[in-house]
Amino acid sequence: MKSSFALKPSESFIFKTSMLLMLVFVIIFSSISELRDAFTDKTYVKTGLYDSMTLAVKGIMRKNEDTFYLLETIASFIGKNTAFDDKNLNGSLRKLAYGKDFYTLEVADSAGKAYCGDGTKRDISKQEYFMAAKAGKRAVTAIDGTGSDEESIVFSLPVYNEDGFAGMVACYYHSSFFEKMLSDYLEELGASTSSWVIQDNGTALLSCGNTFGYTNFYELLYSGTTVEKPSEDISAQVKRQKEGYIRFRRESINYYAIHKPIGLNGWTLVTMVPSKVIDENPAALTVRLVLLLKLMLILAAVALYIFSFERNKAARIRQSRQEFEALTNNVPGGVFRYRNDEKQTLGYLSEGLLHMYGYTLETFRRMFDNSFINMVYAEDRKRVQSEIAGQLAQNGKRKIQYRIIDASGKIRWVYDSGRIVTDKDGNEWFYVVLLDVTRFKNREEQVRESEERYRILVEETNSIVLESNNIDGTAFFTPNFKERFGFEPKVYDSPGTLFPREMIHADDLLKLEQMQRQMEQGANTIADELRIRTGSGAYLWYQISHHIVRDEKGMPIKTISRITDIDADMRQRVHLEDLTQRDPLTGLYNKAAVKALISEYLRLYGNSGLHALLFVDIDNFKAVNDNLGHLIGDKVIIEIGSRLPKPFRETDIVGRVGGDEFVVFLKNVRTKRFVYDKAEQICNIFRNAYIGENGSYKISGSIGIAFSNGANTTYEVLVEEADQALYSAKAHGKDHYEVYHRENR
Repeated sequence: MKSSFALKPSESFIFKTSMLLMLVFVIIFSSISELRDAFTDKTYVKTGLYDSMTLAVKGIMRKNEDTFYLLETIASFIGKNTAFDDKNLNGSLRKLAYGKDFYTLEVADSAGKAYCGDGTKRDISKQEYFMAAKAGKRAVTAIDGTGSDEESIVFSLPVYNEDGFAGMVACYYHSSFFEKMLSDYLEELGASTSSWVIQDNGTALLSCGNTFGYTNFYELLYSGTTVEKPSEDISAQVKRQKEGYIRFRRESINYYAIHKPIGLNGWTLVTMVPSKVIDENPAALTVRLVLLLKLMLILAAVALYIFSFERNKAARIRQSRQEFEALTNNVPGGVFRYRNDEKQTLGYLSEGLLHMYGYTLETFRRMFDNSFINMVYAEDRKRVQSEIAGQLAQNGKRKIQYRIIDASGKIRWVYDSGRIVTDKDGNEWFYVVLLDVTRFKNREEQVRESEERYRILVEETNSIVLESNNIDGTAFFTPNFKERFGFEPKVYDSPGTLFPREMIHADDLLKLEQMQRQMEQGANTIADELRIRTGSGAYLWYQISHHIVRDEKGMPIKTISRITDIDADMRQRVHLEDLTQRDPLTGLYNKAAVKALISEYLRLYGNSGLHALLFVDIDNFKAVNDNLGHLIGDKVIIEIGSRLPKPFRETDIVGRVGGDEFVVFLKNVRTKRFVYDKAEQICNIFRNAYIGENGSYKISGSIGIAFSNGANTTYEVLVEEADQALYSAKAHGKDHYEVYHRENR
C-alpha cells in the first residue's frame, strides 16, 4: 500500500525547487545582513574616527595646558611685581598678547575691576569665570566676545600676592580659533564631516562644518531623524562622560555620530560623519546586492540543479572578501590580521600593507615565514611582544610603535593599532591597522639630537646660555646659571638689566654702561669682560656676549646671551700686567703705571665728581742715606711703602714716582675735608716711624695737595700743582700738608 504522503515526480520537482529557492532566499538575505554587519562593525567605526577624534581632543587639551602655563607665569609676575592700577599695565598686556593665538589679555583686581589690553576697564565681579578665580579655581568659560561680534572662550585663573587673593588674569580666544583647530584635525574625514563641542545639555559651544543650522545637538538629533536605539541614550552617556556612537538617518542620508569626552568642564566632542565615509556608500552597496539577488534568482531558476549549495556559498564568500578588501585597501596605511597562536600566523594582508613593505603577496609571506613577529625589526621584537601582552591584559586592545625593514632595506617606523577578536570557531585573531610614522619619528630624533648637541656644547665649553623673549615675557637659561650665581634670571631687555648692579665689580661698571650705550645705539652684537659676584660672594671674571634680535622697527624683541668663565686666564693676565706696573722695592705702582692709570681715569671721569692728587715726599731723606747708609734708606722706603696704602680705598691709586717721592690719587671724594684727614693720617705715618739701630732716628714727610678742575684737568697739571703745594709745605717748616689754590696762581 502506497503512502498517502508520496509525491508525484512533477510535484517532487516543484517541492524540491521551492525548497531550494527558499534556501537561496535565506542565504541571500543572511548574506546581506552579514555584509551590512561587516561594514558597520563597531571595530571599523572606532579604528579611523576614534583615533582622529583622540588627536583632536589631545590638541585641545594641549592648548589648554599651554594657555594655563602662560597665565600662571603672568599671574606669578603680576602678583610679585605689578600694581593693578599701574599706568604701564595696559601696555604690558598688549605686549604679552602680541603674536599669540588669543586676541586679548585681561587682568582684574580682587573687587572684579578689570583692565583689558585694549585700554578698556569694566566690572566683571559677577562673571562666572571671575567667581571661579575668587574661589581659587582656574576655569574655561564660553561667553560672548569682548570687543568682538564672535563668541569667545575665556581661560582664567587667580592671582595671589603676599596678602592672599589679589585678582584674576584671563585671556580670550575667538571660538573660531578652536573651530579651525577641530577642522584641521578632522579634515581627513572629508568635507561632509561636521564636529561639535557640546555641554551636557547638548548646547553647542563650538562647531565646524555645521550646515544644519541647529545650535543644540540634541535638537538636531531628535528633530526629523530616525535614530537606531542604542543600549543607552546618548544624552545619558554624555552626562556620564562616556564615549560611544549612534547611527541615525536624516534627509535620506545615514550618519554616524561619535562622541568622546574632552575632559574639561564636562564638555564632549561630537563628530557627525555620513555613513558612506565608513560603509563605502550603502546606497551603492544596496544596488549591487539587489543586482546580485536578481542574478542569483535567475541562476537558481535556470540551473537550480547545476550549482550546488557549496558553490553558491563559495561565491558569496569570495564576493564578501572582495568587498572587504576594497574597503581595507582604501584605508591609509595597511590592514592585516594574524592568528593568536604560537607562530602568530598571518591571515589577510591588504594591498596597502604590501605597498608599505614593497613586496608582492607571495614574496611577503615567504620573506617573513608568514609570521607577524617576523614583520617586526629584529631589535624591537622582544619589546613588541612585551607591550602587546601588557596592553591586552588591560583592555584587549593595543597601540604600539616599532620599526620595520622594507624591500629596499630602509628602516621605517610604524604605528600599530589593533584588537583581538574571537571567531565563531573559537579562534583568536588580531585585527591590526598599520600607519607609517617615519617622518614624525625622524623629526623627533632630529629634535632630540639637536638638544643633545646643545647640551654637550654647553657642558664642554663651560658656558652659560640665556634667552630672553620680550614679546611673550619668557626667559630660558641653562641650569648652570643658577648654580653659579645663586638666582634665576627674569626677562631682561638690555645688558644692564641681566644682573643686579651691585653684583658687578665697581671697576667694571663703566664697561657695563658702555655695553648699554652700544645696544641703545643699534648694535646687535655686544661683548666685554666683567667681574661678577657669584653665589659664594667672590668676584670672578666672565666674558659676556649679547646678540640682540630686533623687529622691523629696530626694537629689541629677543636677547640671546652667552656667559663664559675666563677667571683663571684673566687673573694670570692681570698678574703678568701687574708685575710690569709695580715698583720692585715697595710693590706699589711705579711712575709709568701711576701716570697711565690716573690719566685714563681723568679722561673718563675728570668732568664729574671731585678727585684729589697728593704728592708725598720724605723730609731730609738725603741725610738718612748720608748718615745711616743706603741700606737703612731702602728700609725706610720699604716701611713707608707698606704703610702708605692702608688708609686708602682699594680703588684709589698709590705709587712711588721717585727715590723718596710718592703719589696718592683719591677718586670721587665726597668733600675736601675727607682729603685733608687722609693727608694728616699720612703725616702721622711718618711721625710714628723711627729708624736707626736703636730706633732713635725720627723722620717726617711733607704733602702737597691738588684737586681736579673739571674736564680740562690732566695728570701733568695735577702733579705740577701738587708739587708747588709740596714745595710750599717744605718752605714752611715741613712735616705737614698744604693745598694748591688756583686763585693764587
